[in-house]
Amino acid sequence: MDKGFLHIDEEVNPADLICSTKLYGISSPDLVRFQTTFGDFEGLPLSKFALHWACAAESEEAVKRLLSGTNNETVEDGNGVHPLYYAAQNGCQAICEILLRHNYDPNHLGGHFGSAIQAASSGGHEKVVQMLPDNGADINAQGGEYGNALQAASHRDHEKVVQILLDSGAVRDFH
Repeated sequence: MDKGFLHIDEEVNPADLICSTKLYGISSPDLVRFQTTFGDFEGLPLSKFALHWACAAESEEAVKRLLSGTNNETVEDGNGVHPLYYAAQNGCQAICEILLRHNYDPNHLGGHFGSAIQAASSGGHEKVVQMLPDNGADINAQGGEYGNALQAASHRDHEKVVQILLDSGAVRDFH
């Protein structure tokens, strides 16, 4: 799975870059030395895509801290997706749960795979695929490279995910 940089057509500052790594939220002497040497990134303004970066980087601590602040507006990035998509794509169950508690839409359509459940299905992330329908995700949503979650899981030979989707009521309609 490609975990490269996100396509965001906006200026990125050092705080955004920290959000896109696991450094955000680490308290260690090395990080204190980094902050002292390069400045306190905590005081820098974050872009409106900081949460996307944190979800793509699988940084649960960054997600929690960002959602506790004022920078938690739901926006689409350059890929047409919300942060939940990246958490689902990476199989980050804890981050998905946090975002769902903050009312992020599990049915937002966009991105390469079409939706969060399709991204999770394509990656074979069983626990996320089980969790999303329980939180309102449409398992039969259409769009993306494979058409729907069942096709995404089937194409990647994720047999357990296919069974989870079928047990949850996925339609076996391959066009």
